Amino acid sequence: HAAPLIMVGTILWYMIEVGSYSVAVGALWEIWSSSFSSLFVTPLTLAEFVVGQMLFSMVKQALMFVFLSITALVVFGFSIFTLGPMIFVYLALLTGFAWAVGMFTLSLILRFGTKIQSLAWSFIYIIQPIVGVFYPIDVLPSWLQVVSRALPLSYVFEAARNQFVGKPIHWEQLVFAGFLDIVYFIASAFFLSRMWAWSKRTGALVRMET
Repeated sequence: HAAPLIMVGTILWYMIEVGSYSVAVGALWEIWSSSFSSLFVTPLTLAEFVVGQMLFSMVKQALMFVFLSITALVVFGFSIFTLGPMIFVYLALLTGFAWAVGMFTLSLILRFGTKIQSLAWSFIYIIQPIVGVFYPIDVLPSWLQVVSRALPLSYVFEAARNQFVGKPIHWEQLVFAGFLDIVYFIASAFFLSRMWAWSKRTGALVRMET
């Protein structure tokens, strides 16, 4: 029964990947074309730009989800919709954290420049091994389980796996995951605002485009 659980983890993980890099890569495209700083000569604010990237990421996530779901059904005979309406709860929780990671990555790019731009794609993979995407959290070393339990993704993947094999859903864990999402989202948004102000004050924002 491991194969279907791997399929669940794979489809849900791609939703995180698309959601996280969309925020940072959206800004990188503008930086590469030397037009990022000029965007804000208009009344556009950084918050509006980031929200726009988040909304666009939802479109890309929806397209990716449909593609992966159809592919899994046709090629492997696996349907992610076995999870029922809960799939939307899982996707919402995963997306919230993915956006927080995207804002954090963009903050680092504003602070250290495009020499670390590869983090826009790779940063989210740093935490993949410890959030139970393909295996239970219990198999991790005890000290690493503590770290894992501080990340909302762990609870979502555990809940999805448990539901798929017929175990009860622990709603208190999903509520806690939502709380962690909010904490990480607010912290990332604050960090982004600070790095944005710093990049404008020091001229780093313009130097990135030269």
